[in-house]
Amino acid sequence: MPTVAATKLIYEVKRKLNRLDSDKIQAVEIEDICSALTEAELFIFKDRARKAEVDSRYRKEINQFELKERRLTIKNFDDKLTKAELPADYYKILNTKVKASKRGCSSKIIPVIIFQSNDLNRGRQDPYWKSSFEWEHAIGDEAEGCMFVYQDCAFVVDEVIVDYIKYPPEIHAPSMTTKGSYVDWNGKLQTQDQGWVWEATADIGVNLAVYLLSRDLGDSQDMALQMNNIINTENFSKI
Repeated sequence: MPTVAATKLIYEVKRKLNRLDSDKIQAVEIEDICSALTEAELFIFKDRARKAEVDSRYRKEINQFELKERRLTIKNFDDKLTKAELPADYYKILNTKVKASKRGCSSKIIPVIIFQSNDLNRGRQDPYWKSSFEWEHAIGDEAEGCMFVYQDCAFVVDEVIVDYIKYPPEIHAPSMTTKGSYVDWNGKLQTQDQGWVWEATADIGVNLAVYLLSRDLGDSQDMALQMNNIINTENFSKI
């Protein structure tokens, strides 16, 4: 993926913030700008992901964040239930399947049908929907950052495999600080720069970040018209 360096993004944000009171600008730390850029990136990403579900024009933009055939770590299991940990960076699960085995039979790949929680118990008891090795389907549920597969003694789950859309990485620029590192808004120590991996949306992201910082500094009134223009042009939901 073409990446725009975090240092370039920050210089652009600072340049556009120069119209603010100098005391306010001095109070803005590098990590504050990175936080605003990350928030802007996430806003654009979620907007594009929603549009990609119904508009193929946005599908290519989201494809770069798709990961295929990722095997999950199984945390615990018994005869009825297998619990597998979802990746920390997942935004949306696209497909789930399991490698299943049964005594006297060859192992096979079985798709998992995701049920809503309120329909789960009914599905597990329904002879047409409950997990079946012979009919090659399983019932699953996504909760607590895990994928739950309810095999209900029909087979043994050897692997849980997913295709998913991941979040874009956070923006960081510790190289621009005096120490060369900082503790970010999540309490994590950052020592390496991470740029904007979505080159086509970087300019929009800078403008959104400037708006977010101006808003936080109590000086967003002058930017209201500009931001409305950006939102309308990009057909965003209101930020």
